[in-house]
Amino acid sequence: MNAAAKGATVPASVSRSMAWLTIRRVAGLLVFASASAAGIGWLHVRSQRDFLEQMLVALPQSVALSADILSDWVAMRDAQATTLAALIAAGGKGAATVALQEESVRAVMRAGGFVRGVVSDSVLPGARRVRARTGGADSVSSIDFMAPIATGGVTRGSVLLTAVANPAGFSHFNVAAPTDLTQRTALFDMTDGGAVLMTVSAPGGAKRPATSASVPADVRPSSVYLAGLRRDGQRASRGIGMGITGSEVVYTRTPVPGTTWLLVRERDVGELMALLSGSLWFTDAVLATMVMLVIGVLLLRWRAVHLRQQHEAMQLRATFVASVSHELRTPLTQIRLYAEMLRLGLLPAEADAARALSIIEKEADRLSMLVERSLTFVRAGTVMEPSVPAPVNVGDAVQRAMATMAPLAAERGVTLQLDVVTDVSARIERDDLQQVLLNLLDNAIKYGPDGQAVMLRVSGDTDTVHIAVIDQGPGIPVEERAMVWQPFARGRDAQLSDQIGSGIGLAVVHDLVRRAGGTADVGDVHDTGDAVRNSARHAVRSGLRGTCIDVRLPAA
Repeated sequence: MNAAAKGATVPASVSRSMAWLTIRRVAGLLVFASASAAGIGWLHVRSQRDFLEQMLVALPQSVALSADILSDWVAMRDAQATTLAALIAAGGKGAATVALQEESVRAVMRAGGFVRGVVSDSVLPGARRVRARTGGADSVSSIDFMAPIATGGVTRGSVLLTAVANPAGFSHFNVAAPTDLTQRTALFDMTDGGAVLMTVSAPGGAKRPATSASVPADVRPSSVYLAGLRRDGQRASRGIGMGITGSEVVYTRTPVPGTTWLLVRERDVGELMALLSGSLWFTDAVLATMVMLVIGVLLLRWRAVHLRQQHEAMQLRATFVASVSHELRTPLTQIRLYAEMLRLGLLPAEADAARALSIIEKEADRLSMLVERSLTFVRAGTVMEPSVPAPVNVGDAVQRAMATMAPLAAERGVTLQLDVVTDVSARIERDDLQQVLLNLLDNAIKYGPDGQAVMLRVSGDTDTVHIAVIDQGPGIPVEERAMVWQPFARGRDAQLSDQIGSGIGLAVVHDLVRRAGGTADVGDVHDTGDAVRNSARHAVRSGLRGTCIDVRLPAA
């Protein structure tokens, strides 16, 4: 392998340190991050839509108020023109009267903000008292207020007052915040089905100095926009669509009472989104930070769990090695002791030599059983290929187990009792069943009192084979019964006793029985639970008191 290839290879230590970050977890984090990003994006768009919907609710209220103010403005100036006409009609002729008329006109112009006032002897044509005139070289639209001068029912002239139609001439025409550049208000004359722009305020009318022109040079409604106004006519409407300048806007249209005018107020969607973007991006950043924190917490938690499991595994390995080494030391010491005595000729008597060989054989069998139990425990963590084991005669297996454990039982003065139905068969591997029986008997003999009786009972029906081992030990407290199936777990009484044990015997039993599709339960002869009821009752009738371990296997 060349240097480049070596450099591209991930070190084994790094691979092991990242073993907790599995593909499934990475995929889960990617899905979570993608879903969170989609959710933040959806919330962003939804907030924008909700904001525009709120504008659609609030805008009609403000434009209705402006329309009423504008209607009052028109009515007031129309009343001023009518009052002036009445004063002139009540006056006589002569130089003094004419001077008074001129002074009255100037006073009304100052009070109403009119730019022109004319008293004419002729009757102006048209039946309308308020007339809008748009355009001109100076881009200024005007509004004429006309009132007839009538005396004795005869009209002998007219009063014509003219006001300029521009934002400066209308009070509260485009009310907006000083920094708001999003709002635009326009006034259209809808006379005879037309749609003529009278005046329009530039964006931010409350911020910029009011222009003298009625329509700014950069505001020219398109023919499509004007056609839409003519189609809808002088009626109230609202929505989101194209504005006067062609951009997308939120708009409200309201007729001005008492006139042929239509007041249109728009708020530019792009400008509104620019105003909203700051708070939205801040919210997005907060939500994204929360998502990253969740991902970080998950990564830290997974790594912490992995490190804790590694630590526990190291402790288990150390405990396993120490326990097995300690348990193996006793038979090895016995074998070595008697082997050296035989080699050195310290046992000249034939009976002593035979007894030494018997002890060596017994300890060798015990050593084999311990090694097999340890190997079985190690194999318990591996994945086994699924298979259907052949039927095993439980009675034969029991006889072999009893023969194997007889020397250990005799050493402690334990009486082994059998209650076996010999024609019962179970579906479990032969070696596994033998190991289960040996571990159960070893556990009962080792942790029960010397001179006790241990019963091994086998029964069955068409579906299940029951194997129960009952001793005369102190029993297992209820709070400790769940932990006896865990590796290296030893109850309080076992820890206080002088018996050496690795703590894997019942763990091996539980794993082998579960692998065969069975169950294992622990109780005492006073229990009435389903798992140990029959075996416990039989033990009571036999005079036994102590722990009852009941194993159920599938019948063959």
